[in-house]
Amino acid sequence: MTNRQPNRLKMMFAALAVTALSTNAFARRGGDDVGNGGGLAEQNFVVALENLEKYAQICLDLDACQLNDSQRAVLRDIIETASVARDLDKPLIFVSEKQEPGTFILNGEMKVAKTGLKPGTPIYINTDMIYSKNIFGLVEPLSISQAVAVLVHELGHHVSKLSHSELDLIGVRVSLMLQNHVQTTPVLPWSPDISATIVQSPKGESFPQILLRVGDMLWDLGPAFKTSVFCPKFNIPIPILPFPDLQFGREAPLGVMYHNVHWEKSARENSGGDYTIFGNLTHMCDSRNVFMAVNSFRMRISFQTALDPQGRPVFVNNSLRMEQSYEPWYKLIQLPR
Repeated sequence: MTNRQPNRLKMMFAALAVTALSTNAFARRGGDDVGNGGGLAEQNFVVALENLEKYAQICLDLDACQLNDSQRAVLRDIIETASVARDLDKPLIFVSEKQEPGTFILNGEMKVAKTGLKPGTPIYINTDMIYSKNIFGLVEPLSISQAVAVLVHELGHHVSKLSHSELDLIGVRVSLMLQNHVQTTPVLPWSPDISATIVQSPKGESFPQILLRVGDMLWDLGPAFKTSVFCPKFNIPIPILPFPDLQFGREAPLGVMYHNVHWEKSARENSGGDYTIFGNLTHMCDSRNVFMAVNSFRMRISFQTALDPQGRPVFVNNSLRMEQSYEPWYKLIQLPR
């Protein structure tokens, strides 16, 4: 069991420019006048830009993305210019078309984003178009995969002369491929208060990105997860529960897939309390130079939340626990308790 403090995404929150409101103030205010969903879409854009190379590479690695050679070349150029965008003091600028009329009107149409034609030009995001209400009247932010589509389009203007429709096509295909490798599971359906998002690369020798959202904050659990998983060097099976196998030595896996992820326990009261994420692990282990896929492991990620004065959940520092367990198929005998 490990006790690790998650690193808050060390991205560009300080560099974001928001008209009239800072990102945190916008988060507290909400994405609209009723105070729901605020700040989450902006954070998703930040995550998308910070990880654009990784997300776009999923498309390049898969034939199912169905890009031709020229489109792939443009996407590679977009990947290379993403770092140039991140180096700006204000790479993403969030502006409301309602507050600044005409900012996003191009050719008579209102756009979700705009930018210049040279690398290093900031990208302006229309905050009026990155939130929507679902059938229950709850405000939902634009997802990470949708934000990726927007950013691929805008960065495409920096490196090519493709039309809007051509860049839309590349962005949508990158977004769809990413969506196929993303699992988002909220504690409660359609509620953004507490949720986990797992991004898994199609490559076996890789580790998942695990994004934990608690209230208005986003935490990247990936680094802590990577150091919490292991392959046993030597194992003596004991087929009787509850006795564990005898395991000797540990080594780092070449990669891990975290799948079938769900919430094992909900909060005790009003979104404040104990939470546990549970899922299956498939390890890529290098045993005596023989590559093996081992799917007998499980991972529990637990943490605690409290409520802020506004009744919103907040992550309790130093409450994160990650525990890998070994549950092989041959545990067939259960002793009576």
